[in-house]
Amino acid sequence: MRKQIGLTLIELMVVVAIIGIIASIASAQYQIYLARSKVVAAFSEISTGKVNFVTRSNNGDINNSPASIGLQELTYNCKTTVDTTSITCELQNTPSSLVGGVVTLIYSSVADQWVCTTSNIVVELRPETCS
Repeated sequence: MRKQIGLTLIELMVVVAIIGIIASIASAQYQIYLARSKVVAAFSEISTGKVNFVTRSNNGDINNSPASIGLQELTYNCKTTVDTTSITCELQNTPSSLVGGVVTLIYSSVADQWVCTTSNIVVELRPETCS
């Protein structure tokens, strides 16, 4: 009997199939990770304007400009708009699962609190503080 050196064709095919299955699962999970990180980045971008928004709102000085509260109107993640009660980010440069996604921070001066809402974003991709 000769000693076997290396793998048979069937053993090699099994190894390749297992690697293919693992790669397909990893790829899907990576796409979810990318989408979730895009939403969190957008939320973080508009969250930085909350203090200035409240200060200007209390002074009656909201002029519907992102620049008035220290935000850029257009960034890699957001197209930002501001009105008298909210800061809105329309997601930009997104994976296909987030096309048309919007993150909105709504300020209630009566309750003195912020509420985060989203639209066109599946529940699994939303930040924990957004409904």
